[in-house]
Amino acid sequence: MKNKISNEDYFNFFKLCLNKDNQISSGEINKLAEISNLNYTQTVDVIIMSNTIKQFHEIKRNNQEKYSDIFYHYKQILEKTTNLARELKLTTSLEFSMLYTYLLYSGYFSKDRNLLIQSEGRKFITGLYAVDIMAGKGVCLNFSDMLKDFLNDSGFNSAIISSCEVNKFLEKHDTKKRATHASNLIIENGKIYIYDSTNMRLLKLKKTDSASIIVNYNNNFKHKYIYNYKLYPYDSYYLNLTPKSASVLDILNTRNDFNYSYDKKTYIQIYDKSIDTFIENRKLISDYYGCTKENIDTIANKLSLIKTP
Repeated sequence: MKNKISNEDYFNFFKLCLNKDNQISSGEINKLAEISNLNYTQTVDVIIMSNTIKQFHEIKRNNQEKYSDIFYHYKQILEKTTNLARELKLTTSLEFSMLYTYLLYSGYFSKDRNLLIQSEGRKFITGLYAVDIMAGKGVCLNFSDMLKDFLNDSGFNSAIISSCEVNKFLEKHDTKKRATHASNLIIENGKIYIYDSTNMRLLKLKKTDSASIIVNYNNNFKHKYIYNYKLYPYDSYYLNLTPKSASVLDILNTRNDFNYSYDKKTYIQIYDKSIDTFIENRKLISDYYGCTKENIDTIANKLSLIKTP
């Protein structure tokens, strides 16, 4: 067993695997492990992850070409939302995330401003999970996907993270834990956050594979039975990741400490300030919806013509 590797060694190897034109064969594993200063198991983990991302991106690119009209209007919505955030003078990834959740639950991303939290009836297009929101349907994965795209297009670094939500349906002693919820892993200025856009709450990472809620501040979101989180980074590789975001997510696998220094008091201050800003600028936000409505309606109408899987 080799010594614990540095982040630099790990990411250099990750990029090497990701940038290879072809999938890495089993015969190359030992050689690459020696070059990268990883042990055999670590090497296999990285290769599986990088190959999975390549496969996903091929499907994603094909779908974005196949549904180019939908993709175009979706990118227009993201661009206009970034412009709105700038007009509101928001600067941090958490402020952008709170704006996103505010707009989401106010219906500003959905046709007729009508959003149902449900999985039934979604088209669930690989690489375009978020567009179901425009048709008025979605759950945590759809919500996390759009927030990821919004943050990345706005200059931040975000990836989807899968987790096991321990609640009244899945108790702490249940050994059959599985990924049941999606949130957003965000890195900004050397700090790491896990933001749950479905519930507008911030999670604090306790160690490399678990997290706890800092605050569930908005009582309108009725998730009262959540006790802790078990993170599943490997499940997240199957979601809609850019290579840049995947490298952020893969920090979880280095087993190194994080620079996580956020606290409940600071979060609530940002939350209160952000909500006040949104309320004070209702006219600006309403005008924003007027500018995106055509894009939203176009996506919703085109999705209605696609057969539900």
